[in-house]
Amino acid sequence: MGHKATWAPPGSYEAARAVRLRHDRAVAARPEISSIATTLEELTRRIGGLAETADDEELAGELYGVERALTGALRRLRKLTDPRG
Repeated sequence: MGHKATWAPPGSYEAARAVRLRHDRAVAARPEISSIATTLEELTRRIGGLAETADDEELAGELYGVERALTGALRRLRKLTDPRG
């Protein structure tokens, strides 16, 4: 946000610098993303626990749906923090 993308010829100094800057920003964001993923993991567990103990079948079904969605989001966040890409 707030960064303007500019075009540079492939192989140029500017292109290489832009790649390094993007990489550096991504590396800097990893700890925060990892922290968010940890919080999301706890929330996913809590939602799953609520679903398991819900007396109302409709409520349980909705909570399981939320749990699935959160699990997918968590998987995507974990990919972002994986240093292997």
